[in-house]
Amino acid sequence: METNYSAEQQAFRDSLRRYLSDKCDQSFIRENWDEVVPHTEELWGNLVEMGVTALLVPEQSGGLGMGMVDMGVVMEELGRRVNPAPVLASCVGATSAAAIYHCNDLLATLADGSKIGTVAFEEADKTLLSWQQPGVSIKSGKLNGTKVRVLDAMAADVLFVTAADGVYLIAADADGVTIEATEIVDGSRRIADVVFEDAAAEKVGELADFAPVIDRLLVGLSADALGAAEMALFTSLEYAKEREQFGVPVGSFQAVQHMLAEMFQQVEMAKAGLHYALWALDDAEAEEGHRAAVLIKAFIAEEFPHVGAEAVQIFGGAGFTWEYDIHLFYKRLLSAELLLGGSDVWLEELARIAIDR
Repeated sequence: METNYSAEQQAFRDSLRRYLSDKCDQSFIRENWDEVVPHTEELWGNLVEMGVTALLVPEQSGGLGMGMVDMGVVMEELGRRVNPAPVLASCVGATSAAAIYHCNDLLATLADGSKIGTVAFEEADKTLLSWQQPGVSIKSGKLNGTKVRVLDAMAADVLFVTAADGVYLIAADADGVTIEATEIVDGSRRIADVVFEDAAAEKVGELADFAPVIDRLLVGLSADALGAAEMALFTSLEYAKEREQFGVPVGSFQAVQHMLAEMFQQVEMAKAGLHYALWALDDAEAEEGHRAAVLIKAFIAEEFPHVGAEAVQIFGGAGFTWEYDIHLFYKRLLSAELLLGGSDVWLEELARIAIDR
């Protein structure tokens, strides 16, 4: 296992970081905080041009044929800027599903960015551990039921939907599809409930084959969270060096030093787990990739909200006001805790895995 990024991956990271820093900084996030679709066509077009949308698309479908380690570079950088682009939903979720189910025409449009996709597999009053027992029904090729917490559904052109007898592909604007935006603490993300009422859809494959999509989403979300946590730590450290009380920097206070040390420990432990999970999804057996994905999601859901909370505390509580950027990272970390299942869900799955072994 290689734990360091290659020279090519590092160059890609540097290029993406410069672009996001120059064109999509926190002022961009604030300007689009309340928009129905918080990213712009210009942002999406530039990500397309940089190859982000094509990373996981096989070469024969017009993509770059890269793996999750490369996508991890992207997700970390997006998290560092709390970027609102639907990369997790479309470039990880929908693209992975399209590749698994051999939707080659769709893959080409996802690769060139002309279409945005997402995946709908969560349902109310169910945990993600029940995703293979969906309540959405299918009769005569028509879907009925509701999916919840669908990432970037408002921006999507197509959706992969888990139903009673398999996975279906449907256009977001198809008859019988209603997309209802739902509230989330993090204004840099968008989720929605999607209601299907006799909505005609195309079956693309079986439910069991969808499992790697969820694992990739868990790890992609964790990579995004790591980027946000790194910036929360860095921003807090810089503030602690500069902000003075009683004539000395607050960073000289032992309580602040302890908080920073704990934040650093949590970030570094997550980094090790994330890099292993990215590698495992690309190169290990499916069972090990799943275990690694579950482990990192459980860890970041449990620990990263504390990183955000301690960052705000280092700012003396003022960090939660709109004038400071630190609250943007805190909210990104809170949404990473809540989306795709909390630590209780994935700790339960880890226990099952341990017992089965």
